[in-house]
Amino acid sequence: MQEPLETNYLIDQNSKKIKNYLRKYWKNAEITNGRLAMIGFSALILNYGFFGSIIPGFI
Repeated sequence: MQEPLETNYLIDQNSKKIKNYLRKYWKNAEITNGRLAMIGFSALILNYGFFGSIIPGFI
């Protein structure tokens, strides 16, 4: 797991802390997006294995 983000980033608009926070924010957002996509893909594979269709009830 990653280290938690700092809470005291609102010191100065041009400080290095705010730039570091923004870089960590986007990295964390991309990691979370990838993990959720893999969970959705795994659910799709399991659903296809159990029911034989991607969305049960549709043709």
